[in-house]
Amino acid sequence: MDELEQQLADCDRQLTLAERQLDKHERIRSRLAAGGFETTSQTSMAASGEEDVQRRSDAERDVALAAMPVDRREVARRRRLVGKLGEALATTLEFEDTLNSIAQLVVTHLADLCIINLIDDDGVARPVKVFCRDPKRAWVCDALMRTPPGRQQAPVAQLVLEKKRSALITHVTADLIRSWAVSEDQLHALRSIAPKSAITVPLMVQGRLLGALSLLASDMSRPYDRTDLRFAEAIARRAAFFLENARLYRAAKRAAQARDDLLGVVAHDLRNPLTVIRTLAAYLRHDGGEDGPVGEEIEHAAVRMNRLIQDLLDITRLEANRFLTKPERVNVLDIMRDVLAIETPLASLASIELRFDEPSDTPDVWADRDRLVQIFDNLIGNAVKFTKPGGGIALGAIAHAGEVRFHVEDTGCGIAADQVPHVFDRFWQAPGAARRGAGLGLTIVKGIVEAHGGHVWVRSEPAQGSTFFFTIPTAA
Repeated sequence: MDELEQQLADCDRQLTLAERQLDKHERIRSRLAAGGFETTSQTSMAASGEEDVQRRSDAERDVALAAMPVDRREVARRRRLVGKLGEALATTLEFEDTLNSIAQLVVTHLADLCIINLIDDDGVARPVKVFCRDPKRAWVCDALMRTPPGRQQAPVAQLVLEKKRSALITHVTADLIRSWAVSEDQLHALRSIAPKSAITVPLMVQGRLLGALSLLASDMSRPYDRTDLRFAEAIARRAAFFLENARLYRAAKRAAQARDDLLGVVAHDLRNPLTVIRTLAAYLRHDGGEDGPVGEEIEHAAVRMNRLIQDLLDITRLEANRFLTKPERVNVLDIMRDVLAIETPLASLASIELRFDEPSDTPDVWADRDRLVQIFDNLIGNAVKFTKPGGGIALGAIAHAGEVRFHVEDTGCGIAADQVPHVFDRFWQAPGAARRGAGLGLTIVKGIVEAHGGHVWVRSEPAQGSTFFFTIPTAA
């Protein structure tokens, strides 16, 4: 079981890392979405005219653009387009939607064909999106998306990926088209586009290469120039941040799904052999003579395993929003007395006093009785683990504003202030403490409480013990 718990913990650490990276890029995304065209030392924006245009309404802006000189008008238009790209990308975290937004903007305003290559986990650049301005040429996109196995780089972007520098090709030759194709189908597709000029720019985030953005133009009258190159670089800078953001979001979703799949499979697969173990343990306990004590130990171990399996199943249901409760009117004094009777033997074995300070005139709550017992079982079990012999655990309940606020207070070792915000995280373990269980109990408590419409929190200080509070709505 230790190996299983370690696998689960490793899976959750990967998810936490992805979520932290995603949060970092989310802040960058918000900043970029609010900005406009990004310039480099090679690009100087026209002074106040374009800034005035940016502050006006769309209708006023179009009139103002028409009145500008052609070169200034084009700069302002492109600045506006990059701003629109940021706005569009800020509306989604889905990877495919992000790719589509980038490709559509490029083919609408700058290219006849757009190819986005990204570097995969093996370090190989592969096409992930090919978009053509002419919708009748979808077959071209399909052909260019098919890369034969063994190709180490996307040919059209190979030099840029190697040098991490932009490339401007003002005249595309027949030989160059042939070098870009990795199959006869691709050669036919590229020739049908008949590109006359091309631009490829790297997609970089904080110095790290994500891939490359390639633009092909078929217009013979106006080949790409350095102004187009700088525009493509501006698009690539912004696109790279949003692509990384979407990639991290996708990684977080996949890690979460992988963890949930592992939890569900392991929990279900362990149920059958565990049933056999418990059956044999019962036989040894009752009919095994001298082996009776051995049967009892096996039974205790099987009960602990069954508890972990149930925790795994509960976590899976909570994550999938399939956690169900069967609420009914529950008398608070009755449920607390039942909990006291159930948990007192466990506390006594650890030489810990468990008491219940009975309140007066506490209203009934609307709750799933079994799940309410499970909350106390998890909280009391957790308190027993971290309270020394001779210590105490106190249970209480008080009515407040349409809810009953329950608490479980212990005299244990307490929790460091920097760890308090994490105690309800999956697989959380106190730093430096011996591993005790899978670290799912408090996460499940939080899920059960929130499924009832309540909330849960903890107050704790090192060496001063901990008090866990949770609320359950009162019955109407």
